[in-house]
Amino acid sequence: MHNHSHSKPGESRLPRGATSRRASGASLYAQAERFSRAGGERDRRVALELYLAAAKLGHAAAACNAGCMLSAGKGARKDTKKAAELFRFAARRGDLEAQYWLGFVLRNGLGIRRNLAEAAIWFSKASRRGDRDAQHELGWAYLRGLGVNRNKRKAFHWFREAAINGQTTSMRNVGVTYLQGEIVNRSLPKAFFWFREGARCGDVCSMYELGVCYALGEGTKLNMRRAVHWYSKAASRGHPRAQYNFGLRLLLGKGIRRNFNAAVAWLRKARSQGHKQAAKVLINLRSKKGRKLDMGR
Repeated sequence: MHNHSHSKPGESRLPRGATSRRASGASLYAQAERFSRAGGERDRRVALELYLAAAKLGHAAAACNAGCMLSAGKGARKDTKKAAELFRFAARRGDLEAQYWLGFVLRNGLGIRRNLAEAAIWFSKASRRGDRDAQHELGWAYLRGLGVNRNKRKAFHWFREAAINGQTTSMRNVGVTYLQGEIVNRSLPKAFFWFREGARCGDVCSMYELGVCYALGEGTKLNMRRAVHWYSKAASRGHPRAQYNFGLRLLLGKGIRRNFNAAVAWLRKARSQGHKQAAKVLINLRSKKGRKLDMGR
């Protein structure tokens, strides 16, 4: 997103000379960027006013930034309708980020009537120009049939493009596709590669899937210590299946020193999020029936 940062109507706080007829959209945009980076509330109000002034002179990036600020309520009251208008203005003038945001607000009906088909058109425009978030959204559009005909191969294509460009959720989606082997040849090493990339970039679900890969030896050598490492990371970020698997390892002492109290604590966290197996294990521990524990994905 372009650097962003609303002033009350009629309360001009623009720098002296900024509203001169000779002031160009580019110079107003540059001033807005400086105020946006300053970060204070007054600075955000001034930045927004400058962005809006630049937008009136046809500056597309300034319009996009103003739209982002208004949609988030930064520098002024939240105004999703005005934000959508600014995104459309900028998108039509070729601003890449605005094309993504226009697709986003059209898909979700934010300040504008929901239109999945038009959203897909703008996601497609931005995707072809290399915007990774638009590529990710276009992947979901093809996967779910949102404004386009469902096409899993096209979905995979755009998820992979987004993943290559660094979109972390797409990394996991590509990994799952290789794991399942439904629309591409199943490849556990490729699944492992993309789960590892996603995990390293902070995607919580990828952390969990990477833990499973290590625990089961899928696409890599079985390594219970590495499995526990990634289960622990995902569990601490609230992933219920990771909490369950981390709890089991603590309970059984696999890949980590046995710790009954910590195991119960993690199993309870998983149960609180609706994990049925965690609830069963806790019941078994109380009843001492000792049924076989499910250690799979």
